[in-house]
Amino acid sequence: MIKNNHGWGLKEMLFFAAIIFFFVILAVVVANNLYEGLPSNPLSESQTKKEKSYQDIENSLRNAAKKYVIKTRETSDIIISDELISSQFITIDELTLKGDTCSGYVITGNNYATYITCNNYETQGY
Repeated sequence: MIKNNHGWGLKEMLFFAAIIFFFVILAVVVANNLYEGLPSNPLSESQTKKEKSYQDIENSLRNAAKKYVIKTRETSDIIISDELISSQFITIDELTLKGDTCSGYVITGNNYATYITCNNYETQGY
């Protein structure tokens, strides 16, 4: 009985290396697809979903007043929130936080000072 004691040849080694390479690539693709939908840092996801605050309402009111002045060329010194709502520059939803609907006014000028009043909050100096 004749035995082959030459071990692996170049053809066999390349064949098995190609098979191993194929499975490694397959594993990388599958792992990438599995982890693609996960957030990069689950703890920071709650931080990225910033809750609306009363300062956000003030900013929305200020931005609406700026747009109102530009669009209508209004020259009055005070613009009230009801006027902005009726002119459709802001909605009541934008002035509501956790069921607390706010109203307010904006003093036009260099800095557009914004003041709001709500059941649970009032801008200092309102």
